Amino acid sequence: MKLTTVNVPEGLVEGLDRLVQRGRYPNRVEAIRDAIKRLTDEHQKFRQMGEEKHCLRDIALDELEKGHHGGFLTHFLEAYIRADPSNKRVLRPAMKTLVEKYELKLKG
Repeated sequence: MKLTTVNVPEGLVEGLDRLVQRGRYPNRVEAIRDAIKRLTDEHQKFRQMGEEKHCLRDIALDELEKGHHGGFLTHFLEAYIRADPSNKRVLRPAMKTLVEKYELKLKG
């Protein structure tokens, strides 16, 4: 293992100590290791999701260029929203534009 030194605000150290006192972790080091592991795993997951989103977007744009914007695009948008509900702030404006432009009818 590699030793890394970081300065941690006092409030976060107190939070770590509470986790240790409650028995969630045996010590601060294990709590910090777990937090770093969770963070890196989460970033990896989001990176993979981003790649999948770009692929889906490219498929949808190809279909639009071919003039296949009716049912396919409607189902695509519905599936996209269901698959990524936490990203509605980004998706909603884009979806609204497509719905209006192609007069699509979406469920929900």
